[in-house]
Amino acid sequence: MKSTVFDNNLSFAYADESYLKNGYTDTLIDWIPGMEGTRLRDLPERVLVTDSDDPTYNYMLEAARAADKVSHMIIHTFDELEAALVKELKSIFPNIYTIGPLQLLLNQTTKTESSSSNNYSLWKGKPEYIEWLGSKEPNSVVCVNFGSAVVMSLQDLLEFGWGLVNSNQYFLWIFRTGLVDGGWDVLPLDFMEAVETRGYIGSWRCSREEVLNHPSVGGFLTHGGWGSVIESLSAGVPMLCWPVSHDQRINCRQMCVNWEVGMEIDMNVNKVEVEKLVRSLIDGFEGKQMKKKAMEWMKMAKLATNNLPMKSPTYQQTRYLFLYISICVKCLFYRSRASSNFHLRTTVCVPVSKLLDYQLAERKLGWELTE
Repeated sequence: MKSTVFDNNLSFAYADESYLKNGYTDTLIDWIPGMEGTRLRDLPERVLVTDSDDPTYNYMLEAARAADKVSHMIIHTFDELEAALVKELKSIFPNIYTIGPLQLLLNQTTKTESSSSNNYSLWKGKPEYIEWLGSKEPNSVVCVNFGSAVVMSLQDLLEFGWGLVNSNQYFLWIFRTGLVDGGWDVLPLDFMEAVETRGYIGSWRCSREEVLNHPSVGGFLTHGGWGSVIESLSAGVPMLCWPVSHDQRINCRQMCVNWEVGMEIDMNVNKVEVEKLVRSLIDGFEGKQMKKKAMEWMKMAKLATNNLPMKSPTYQQTRYLFLYISICVKCLFYRSRASSNFHLRTTVCVPVSKLLDYQLAERKLGWELTE
């Protein structure tokens, strides 16, 4: 393996692809402060390259260098969740603000501030599946949602589907258009008939928060995107994770090892493994232990957003800052139709001294949306 030094950061490019397949990526790394115990394969796939001139690889390096040039950073997390990492970051960049979980902050807005602009979810739920959830026992349903950008093969989808069916557990699968090539109407008839016995499949986009906070939901099968993970933790719901790309790998590692609220599904998914893990998640001892830990994280998440007096200047500044960003996110979404390269864990850098008043921001961005 060859190594290249960029500024003060040691970055690696593999000599050839054999390093990606011979077990070397299971190596534990100790050169990322605050992330000890991470394996090489937990890093984003664009870090594990064979060419140090790879454009995306170098884009990531440039983005890291750019962090030295900003005065303030805002990160969608909370201190207790990633304590070691946040501590290390604050020793390098003193003006770092953790403002998560975002949805819990939104839930604190007053009725006069509440509007369509204050909705963290980009999708609206539909009442039919909420009614279906209401007919099930508490903690008996697995929510299945692979986010807004994951694309899988029909074979992978069927492995997940038959695993869920064979587990004999209830599940609600929000089936996004584009999840599998050809659309959901290509699913075999025998599979759809089997699903009707224990599952509910919807083709619409939904409010993940609403589903995860429903009393009947006892587990979450997810790709491990940061928005999904932090919403699940905020709702006290343990997870099964099938990480595909970007930050999903390290998120999965954290939920399984550091937070003890998740189990990983192998990338080469098969129905036997899915069946076993789903049963363990809902009925098994390991699932019950993860549920306890998830409830503990839920309490800490709520404390993280409730630890400032609501009338204090710091609280108001942080809340207005978040609301301003949430509107910007919606503006970006409507303009770009939710680019798969954008997600809310990404550090947002702003000059805090120049923050717009929330109402001014709402009016200005509302005008831009109708421009």
